[in-house]
Amino acid sequence: MSEIVTAQDLLLKYLDYHCNWVQCNFGTARPAQFREQQLVAMLKAFGIVPSLDKTDNETESNDLVQTEKSSDNNSFRVWLNKIFSPKELRLTVSDEDDKLAHQRVENMKRIAILHYFTKNTFLAERDIKAYLPLMDQAIDVVRKELTSLNETDMRLPKHYEVRWLYGKLLSFRMEMYKVTYPWGGMLEGLSVGYWYSHILATEVQKQILPHLATIDQVLCQIIDSYDQEISMSDLMEKYEYPYVDLEDIDREWRIENW
Repeated sequence: MSEIVTAQDLLLKYLDYHCNWVQCNFGTARPAQFREQQLVAMLKAFGIVPSLDKTDNETESNDLVQTEKSSDNNSFRVWLNKIFSPKELRLTVSDEDDKLAHQRVENMKRIAILHYFTKNTFLAERDIKAYLPLMDQAIDVVRKELTSLNETDMRLPKHYEVRWLYGKLLSFRMEMYKVTYPWGGMLEGLSVGYWYSHILATEVQKQILPHLATIDQVLCQIIDSYDQEISMSDLMEKYEYPYVDLEDIDREWRIENW
């Protein structure tokens, strides 16, 4: 990754983490844990979710969720109540030295943040005006494709339109990521069958990849309508992004587990 991080980097990080590790039941593996930490840091940096850390103005309660308070991240906290039970949310860490309890709280925060992004819940908090150009573009394309539709057919609340667009495209992009992801693995000696299958599959991938650029552009516009560029130094210092060599970590993990 370069020294400047964009929404495209965030999207690719999520696809790598979710498709190559979580969906393959390797979510608890060491390489997946580093990717998760990196992804959470990026989601915070791009304003997908607010920080859940305490501020000087907040109470000293150990509750993870404070729905009675009016704050910028209140809707995120309320949403947490929907995916975790009140007992899980209020872990009541009585001993500040109880590292296991604190670790559980942190793990729940990360799970919630990832769900918040995947389930497009964060879009409900966004200013819909930022997406009007995108939705106007979408309406123009749909009008040309579906000439039988009238104006009333396209007057759904635009927040719902953006969330549907994001959800459908992200699901499709994950499927295409698995199709277009480069083949890996090691071979001992020459396997003609392997390489012929690899060549045939690569030819198909080459046909698909150019068309995914438009989908990525739309997804990135939804994720970050301001087209931000975040420096790696800020990502590391302000959001605790673990700057590690994932290739080395992946290699070590494969050697230990295969």
